[in-house]
Amino acid sequence: MQTLSKVSIYNFKSCKTLEDVEFADFTPLVGYNNAGKSNLLSAIQWVLKKSSLPEAAFFDRSKPVAVEAWISGISKGVLESVGDTHRPKIEPFVKDGVIRIRREQATPGASATEVKLKVRDPNKPEGDSSAWEKNPSGIDNAIAALFPEPISVEAMDDAGKDIGKFEAGSTIGKLIAKLMTAMKDTQGEKIRKEVEKLRALIEADGAERAPEFVAFDKRANEIVTDFFPGVQVKVHVPAPEFAAMFKAGTIKVYEKHGAGPVDPNGRDVSSLGHGAQRAIQMALIRQLAESAEASKGGRTLLLIDEPELYMHPQAVAKVRSALRKLSTGPYQVIFTTHSPLMIGREELGAVLVLCKTDATGTTKRKRLAQAITALEEEVQAQLDELFSVEGAGQILFSDRVILAEGKTERELVPDLFEALYGAPPADRRIGFVALDGSGNTAKCLKVLGRMGIPTRAIVDLDYAFRQAVRSKLLPENDPDLAACKELCPEIAKTHQVTLGPDGFFSKDKKRECFEALAAEAKAQQPIASLHTKLKAKDIWLWTKGAIEPHVGLASKDYKAWHAMRKALQQRKLGAVADTTGVEACLRWLAGE
Repeated sequence: MQTLSKVSIYNFKSCKTLEDVEFADFTPLVGYNNAGKSNLLSAIQWVLKKSSLPEAAFFDRSKPVAVEAWISGISKGVLESVGDTHRPKIEPFVKDGVIRIRREQATPGASATEVKLKVRDPNKPEGDSSAWEKNPSGIDNAIAALFPEPISVEAMDDAGKDIGKFEAGSTIGKLIAKLMTAMKDTQGEKIRKEVEKLRALIEADGAERAPEFVAFDKRANEIVTDFFPGVQVKVHVPAPEFAAMFKAGTIKVYEKHGAGPVDPNGRDVSSLGHGAQRAIQMALIRQLAESAEASKGGRTLLLIDEPELYMHPQAVAKVRSALRKLSTGPYQVIFTTHSPLMIGREELGAVLVLCKTDATGTTKRKRLAQAITALEEEVQAQLDELFSVEGAGQILFSDRVILAEGKTERELVPDLFEALYGAPPADRRIGFVALDGSGNTAKCLKVLGRMGIPTRAIVDLDYAFRQAVRSKLLPENDPDLAACKELCPEIAKTHQVTLGPDGFFSKDKKRECFEALAAEAKAQQPIASLHTKLKAKDIWLWTKGAIEPHVGLASKDYKAWHAMRKALQQRKLGAVADTTGVEACLRWLAGE
């Protein structure tokens, strides 16, 4: 089945140069506000449906706008299905089931005739400018046979107007137009006869004019004759045309209140809340897609900006499920979202993360599917942890990510960050993901690193002695590990605990033992060296054993965390025991 498989965008709104953006049948576009997600949807709309772009659509008004699109999956059957008129226009430009088109506009506000559509000759080498043929005859209509006009819904559209008022481009307008076509085929003759009866009753030349009209005409003509002899008048009320009747169509809502019957007095959609309006809009869009009368080989593209807008979580899940189902048929779904609930586990590989800088404009990160393919290790467990609903919300909408497994880090690092910077990590587009164990740290760093998301982790001292070795971040015979191991038997004896097979402390009193190790004078230099080695691998090792001694907590419970939060509000980082060390950690996590 044909698919919009890729686009490259040049000088369109925030997309200065955004190349090779690939799409699946169901593609979520995510990123923080103003990253360029909606602009990407607009670029897709424009390349498939010609219009003249205003100045605001140009990243640099002195340069042309261009959008290239790859339409793939054009099989012999698809070519046959588009018909004898369109097939000759498309066939010469198809190679390996792919056709490439490019729409260009040189200057803002150019006329529609100046907006050019080019098609690439697939037999010419890449980089050959002569490969692009300008406006081949009939190619716009031929492309429309492959991809009918996209159904596009913007986030800030008036949902009540879209589904409550007939307009050519509105959802209800498109649905009613389809109903009108269907009724004309099946009920056209019956409706025509009824309209003829009405015409005979109310029009001036009607054969069976209503008595009220006849009486009016008689009295009016008596008066008119006094002024203008020989002139007659008749009241004329034109019967509605078939299409005009349907243009008055709208949607009425009938509610059921509690256990009572459905309210017989329908209401306009505009009288409902935004959430209800959006839910009905999404439902009607689904119905529109399911009833889309594309050509036999055509595929309808759904471009939806924030389909979850105004909806409660359960409704969001239903919308995702409905759109996902549509994408398995003759509909390709591309949508923007700010909700991790719109992204199921099976869609993670297709998620496209967008970000933006002033210099480069909108850019894309490597997809999760590409990141997984590039990794040799099995990362299934880490994916489940990273991309839980909470984790996905932090990762997919941030510029950088902090990973932490300790409870105190989860509770206090955001507060420590705010004490230093005057704002939580989220305000600097930094996500915070709590891991369910330090054993996942290295693999999670790899996954996010492959996606191009700057990520750093915080770990306790014991990580260096076990997980860092298992993850091959440190060699088993590391001299700094060996130096620390020599000190462990005496500490274990003092705390009356046993050592594990690897020569380090077992779970019993582990925290106290590692903090005691960190306090040993002979351990200071090797621990500092381990800290430096792991820091180079994007892992911050607490040199005092854990975060608690650095912050100054005697325990790690809600009472201690609450007291520290209050102290941070009053004294900022002056409330912590190791101000220098904690500040250095926070600045490193922030990428400074």
